[in-house]
Amino acid sequence: MYIKNIIDNFKKYSFLLRQLVSRDFKVKYKRSVLGVLWSLLYPVLMMAVMAAVFSNVFKFSVPGVNYFLFNIWRWLRGV
Repeated sequence: MYIKNIIDNFKKYSFLLRQLVSRDFKVKYKRSVLGVLWSLLYPVLMMAVMAAVFSNVFKFSVPGVNYFLFNIWRWLRGV
């Protein structure tokens, strides 16, 4: 019954939830030219920079380390 109540509340307040999420996105990306695309593009660019720095500048290579997964982890943490 508890889960049913949660689902019913989501249905009941779906309009409010949609409005709050929409407002949050608008506020977060108001001054950004790329908007939401920047959130997706940022980890990829960081991965490219880190891969270039560690493999070319420092001549440092660790087998089995995936820079892309490391950057996704940083992105999910909000760093």
